Amino acid sequence: MIDIDVSLGSRSYRISVGQGILASAGERLAAFTGRRRIAVVADERVAALHLDRLQAGMPGIAIEPILFPP
Repeated sequence: MIDIDVSLGSRSYRISVGQGILASAGERLAAFTGRRRIAVVADERVAALHLDRLQAGMPGIAIEPILFPP
């Protein structure tokens, strides 16, 4: 897995890219958010391919998919 830091001052964030990352998404997100509910922004095609795997990797965390275009 590769972590990429996007440096935007106070709006900086990290992107993680790698095979199998969806399976550990819950652990990775819980480590820095402390939240039990998140929103996922994706279009219908990406959601159809990956949303089920993402949800399976996040037991106990509610996912609210937000699809674009609406």
